[in-house]
Amino acid sequence: MPYASPTVLATSNPGTAAVVALVQAGPTTVYQAVLSNVSATQRYVKLYNKATAPVAASDVPVMTIAVPANGTVILPCNDLGIPFPLGLGYGISGLAPDTDATALTAAKDIKVLVTYI
Repeated sequence: MPYASPTVLATSNPGTAAVVALVQAGPTTVYQAVLSNVSATQRYVKLYNKATAPVAASDVPVMTIAVPANGTVILPCNDLGIPFPLGLGYGISGLAPDTDATALTAAKDIKVLVTYI
């Protein structure tokens, strides 16, 4: 099963915008995600069903995962995984609302390992 190696998700200019990216366009199934937060503040990882990079201020995520300060969350999936028919995108912001675009205060706050095909 192909997987993305651990990838540091961060903005090149911390403090100016929420972090967003497209992982893969086209049908994608996520089988597991490990989210680690090295900051002293809770962060929110948002997963999007999109074929293009998400827009934090206007797109609605499929799910929002709160990653506690200095904590790790493992997103388990059953054998069928979590389908993203259009593609898999992610966003990281400082607040939970769907269209929150609160910037991170420092780069490299969140580290993610995602298993997907």
